[in-house]
Amino acid sequence: MTRLQFDTLNPAMTRRRRALLILLGCGLVACVVWVAWPEEREPEYQGKKLSEWLLLHTIYKATNAGSTEPAATAVREIGTNGLPWLLRAISFEPGKWRQVVAKLPQPFRRVAFFRDGILHRVEALHGFHILGPAATPAIPQLTDWANNAPASSQRKPFALSALSEMGQDFLQIPRLVQELNSDTSVRERATNDLLRIAPEMLTNGMAMTPLR
Repeated sequence: MTRLQFDTLNPAMTRRRRALLILLGCGLVACVVWVAWPEEREPEYQGKKLSEWLLLHTIYKATNAGSTEPAATAVREIGTNGLPWLLRAISFEPGKWRQVVAKLPQPFRRVAFFRDGILHRVEALHGFHILGPAATPAIPQLTDWANNAPASSQRKPFALSALSEMGQDFLQIPRLVQELNSDTSVRERATNDLLRIAPEMLTNGMAMTPLR
């Protein structure tokens, strides 16, 4: 039986094979574009990128293989210039195509975990911890994600984690912002707490443009 005859007798199998080939082709194109696409310049200190300093900090903190202080110092020196990178790192959303590819047999399944952003998110949380209150310009964006990100999004839990890393008081901010729309007594208490923790949330002086 020729291949043409086989395909004619098995149209369902032919459609599945074509769908699989199209899916694999789209995944391959997505990977090539992702790898080749130029990224925005990342802030540096003493010849190393912010992500490299954060990676060193993460490794040394996890393994006690060395002092974390040089890396922490570098992050502090980069300061608020690193906030756009930190925000992009924790806001990364794995595409739905990863869920589809993850169900394929190996070696195709590995593509789903290629540059999935989890390491950068962990590094970014360390960055927020190092910067602490100095990262307050990121509070409006983190609060927006914490309160308004879809339930299926990973932005909400990572935004809350980032606020917690900055300091436990900052973790209250999303709730306090929501309480500004409550009755008078609750609104007054929330306003007083925000004035103590993050007065910039009550003014227009720190309007960081939200990342969508």
